[in-house]
Amino acid sequence: MQENKTELDYELDHVIAAITAPLAVPEGAIIFKPASNPKATICVLVEETKDEDLVFLARILQAIDYQIDTNIDLVLYDENAPVHWTAVSTKSVTAKYLFLGVTTAQIGLKMDWQKYKVQNWHDRQFLFADTLNTIAADPNLKKALWQALQAMFL
Repeated sequence: MQENKTELDYELDHVIAAITAPLAVPEGAIIFKPASNPKATICVLVEETKDEDLVFLARILQAIDYQIDTNIDLVLYDENAPVHWTAVSTKSVTAKYLFLGVTTAQIGLKMDWQKYKVQNWHDRQFLFADTLNTIAADPNLKKALWQALQAMFL
């Protein structure tokens, strides 16, 4: 019996393939998936990596004309191997950063920035928001994220 795949299934397969490609990364290093991209214009640090969260992230990025597997740097944040801001800023050449479920304290920034508000610092823009599954479950947070992304990109 042949399985009928929906458009969402194909999209999910594409996203998963892009972000789960094997990398030779030393233990404790920053994980850029698919890799640090010299053409990237946004760096996304995300705490969660469940399939449904990644599909939601792909849709968020598509809404601002970005693709999860081509023109972003995606950093998977792991509490067991914390990432410091200086390491991220050294590897990613972008001027825009989106942090989903990652706080300033977790990456070593001693700032008290409000979520869902674009912050400008050292010729870079930062946007902090809740975890992907928290945003997906709350229409008000979706709206807040969309408004902040419009201020940042459109």
